[in-house]
Amino acid sequence: MLIETKNLKKITDIINSEGCILGLYKNGEVLILSSHLMDIGGDVFYTTTGELLRHYLNGDITLNQLFMLSKDILVTRKLASEKTTHVKADLVSQITFGEEYYTNISYGMKNKNILSYL
Repeated sequence: MLIETKNLKKITDIINSEGCILGLYKNGEVLILSSHLMDIGGDVFYTTTGELLRHYLNGDITLNQLFMLSKDILVTRKLASEKTTHVKADLVSQITFGEEYYTNISYGMKNKNILSYL
């Protein structure tokens, strides 16, 4: 599903360190995540489910695995006001904290109330 970012309602940051690293959005009833991209910059937007997000938050899967489990094949990258479409697999290596389990992320960067949003 190609995501039109202007239609998203931001729910909260899941990981934040002087800016959003992993954000949670909604488009109607659909959960959307945004992940910050390291070297190329900007954010990638992709769909998820509450169940998959809980697996990530419980430390069962890494952020890259959560990203790849999205049903999206094409994803939207936003850098400033520019939006581009990419094949999901081409961006997986760029996701900040992609290889990390949520349980290993510094406590001060995590949203302590994230489960209340699901």
